Amino acid sequence: MTETNTLDRGTIAEGVIGAWRLVSYVVEDADGGHRSFPLGDDAHGIIIYTQSGHMSVQIGPTGRPQYQDCSPHGGTDAERAATAAGYLA
Repeated sequence: MTETNTLDRGTIAEGVIGAWRLVSYVVEDADGGHRSFPLGDDAHGIIIYTQSGHMSVQIGPTGRPQYQDCSPHGGTDAERAATAAGYLA
């Protein structure tokens, strides 16, 4: 392989550093015959790549209901379980 055919990892990394908004979250069979949207067709999320080589991602469905007690750290066991089941991090 010649030098001109190799990828420059530094250049590639510089091109992805930053925060990126999710456009869609689709699961597709290997043969492309079946597609599904496990978090709904309007899932939202963000992925962040840092210069130091770290990555973080958060993906969830749109319109998750608030806990009945309106506390971000509250909720019943069932409410917290439902929230966690529909969220990827």
